[in-house]
Amino acid sequence: MNDLKRAEQSSFQRGQQAGRAAQVRAAYHQAQLEQERPAPPVPKRYYEVEVPSHVANDGVKIEAHKLTLAVVR
Repeated sequence: MNDLKRAEQSSFQRGQQAGRAAQVRAAYHQAQLEQERPAPPVPKRYYEVEVPSHVANDGVKIEAHKLTLAVVR
């Protein structure tokens, strides 16, 4: 009876080790695949905004001008 219990426990431990090893291998391969894929380009749109002439908080007069803004989605 004792030998049967030891054999059963040994088989259980080998199964756990094999399962952990398989999980580590799968995680490694997944990480490798993610590193190989190039990151998709970030879509940008450019908008031109007209800024009217105004006086800033510190008293500086700012003339009307155009400002180009890059918007990342």
